[in-house]
Amino acid sequence: MRIENQESKIILHPNDGDHSATVILMHGLGDSGNGWLDSTQEIAVKMPYTKFILPTAPRQPVTLNGGMRMNAWYDIKSLSSEHGADCVDGIDTSITIIKELIHAEVALGIRSDRIVLAGFSQGGALSLYCGLQLPIELRPAGILVMSGYLPGSNHFKLTPGLEDVPVLHCHGTSDPVVQYQWGQMTKSHLVTKV
Repeated sequence: MRIENQESKIILHPNDGDHSATVILMHGLGDSGNGWLDSTQEIAVKMPYTKFILPTAPRQPVTLNGGMRMNAWYDIKSLSSEHGADCVDGIDTSITIIKELIHAEVALGIRSDRIVLAGFSQGGALSLYCGLQLPIELRPAGILVMSGYLPGSNHFKLTPGLEDVPVLHCHGTSDPVVQYQWGQMTKSHLVTKV
């Protein structure tokens, strides 16, 4: 595989240069696309037809961390579930970034139903929030959420026609940061939308 390191993303291209599917993998709070490079390389060798894009979130102040600027897909005010329901400050910018990546892949001839949105922790939350609210013409192949949750559930509106997009939501019961119950609450909330 060939690795292309751009300013705001890392791209893993298949060996032959051609691909018929794309995975956009979003990192967690304070991390970068580079933080997932080693793990993604291990997966990519088993999927030689897939291009992997590892974007890095913009740097912005995060209330939870005393306003410290870091790579974040959106601001997190608190780790309590009641604050997560309105947690959307900055998320529109991140959704625009992901949509631009999807549009670029579609322009290369990859249908949106061959594009998977995936992410860990805050990146998983963004993959879910963004992926299920995409316009129907950008319907993804699926969504992978690792230790994530649904941010901004008070603002979330499932796009009609995306009710059956496959979602794999994985969450450990001993997660010390993103509570397991948030994953359960996310499932309950989404089931009511279908």
